[in-house]
Amino acid sequence: MTIELAAILPYALALFVAAASPGPNVAAIVSCGIARGFAPAAALALGVVACDVFWVMLVVAGLSLLAQQLGPVFLAVKIVGALYLAWLGFKLWRAPVEAASLVPPKTDGRGLARQFLLGFGLTLANPKAILFHAGVMPTLLDLERATLLDALVLAGVVTVTVGTVHLTYARMAAKARLFLGDPRRMRLVNRVAGTVMIGTGALVLLR
Repeated sequence: MTIELAAILPYALALFVAAASPGPNVAAIVSCGIARGFAPAAALALGVVACDVFWVMLVVAGLSLLAQQLGPVFLAVKIVGALYLAWLGFKLWRAPVEAASLVPPKTDGRGLARQFLLGFGLTLANPKAILFHAGVMPTLLDLERATLLDALVLAGVVTVTVGTVHLTYARMAAKARLFLGDPRRMRLVNRVAGTVMIGTGALVLLR
């Protein structure tokens, strides 16, 4: 292992701050957790984590320049992800609200897979993620002599740090449903969450 352990702590701290700061990923996870419960929000969060690990591997392998050449691919992913978020927000606005709907709707494996891919796609086309991993990360860590072990250690740091932050957001958002016993409040929350999702989709599309 060529990267010094003393350099990993500042990297993990910077990663924690970046993951916890408001942005499209956090907005999508919180909105999903409030509207659909913990499992879909967790699947979305894990998709974000998986893409962050993907970016780390690209940067450590020295492929960040190649990634920059794949602009059209990232643009297509961004458009699809933004439109999907807007569609979810529209569904929340139109969703009927009854007492039974206060229990999170069941989500099958296919639905969780869609949420995972949405999280991956949002991060893949998120300028904030690209800037951190391809721009900030090399300034904090010496990657010129990085080995496979270094890459695996950094992937573990990303998984634990980003995963902890985003799964915490997902859990807190899902627990907020417990305070929404009145269907009128639930309708309001659905519409707020739907508006946030539509706004997040527009933000992703315009960035």
